[in-house]
Amino acid sequence: MTIEPETSPQRRDWIVLSRISMHCVLGLLDCERRNAQALVAEVGMALDLDEAAGGDLSASVDYAAVLEQIGFIAAFGKWRLLESMVAAMARHLLSQPAPGEARAQVDCVRIKVTKPDIFGGRAVPSVELSRDRAWLGRHRLPRSTHGGVTVESLTDTPDTGAYHVSLEPGAEWPLLDHSTAQSIAGTVSFDDRRLAPGERCTAPTVLRADHNQRARMVVVGPRRVPREGSHV
Repeated sequence: MTIEPETSPQRRDWIVLSRISMHCVLGLLDCERRNAQALVAEVGMALDLDEAAGGDLSASVDYAAVLEQIGFIAAFGKWRLLESMVAAMARHLLSQPAPGEARAQVDCVRIKVTKPDIFGGRAVPSVELSRDRAWLGRHRLPRSTHGGVTVESLTDTPDTGAYHVSLEPGAEWPLLDHSTAQSIAGTVSFDDRRLAPGERCTAPTVLRADHNQRARMVVVGPRRVPREGSHV
């Protein structure tokens, strides 16, 4: 996929990650459920880059962090459909930056993910999705807040759940079996260890935010629909 310039009068600047290589379990076929396969992705993020041109990374997007985050969503979701995985990535990238997350708000995303090997060269299937913040506002998924912890769904499938989990200072949250968390902003601790942004941990464990700052994680694992007063 190539990100084409906008034809509308509104100018858009783009940050593009091309030829992203990922290996993960994804698909409906038995062979796809047993073995990881190669995926190739391209991600475009539209936002105003005027302030970033002056040297302020917080007015742009750290594409190294984006690469790690979308790779995490792909690798740990064991998704059945490309459509579900790509939608979760879109919601993640369009979300409001977490407190302490050094990035600007993304206005629009374009994501294309290809399965280059599944048909042995006869065809190359892919899913391409373009979404903006207006779409995100119209299509909010379940959200729960309890005890200083906010859990917001990034996808709504029968099998796989992807969530943003935001913790107020000092709040605790149990990471349940078969789930994995990657830190986005702030610092959390577990089992006498500290999890800095970009680092991961697997369940079961209890994550605790530092007492002097908020924290946010992206969590992927079996679907657990958040309800008021419940955890995933």
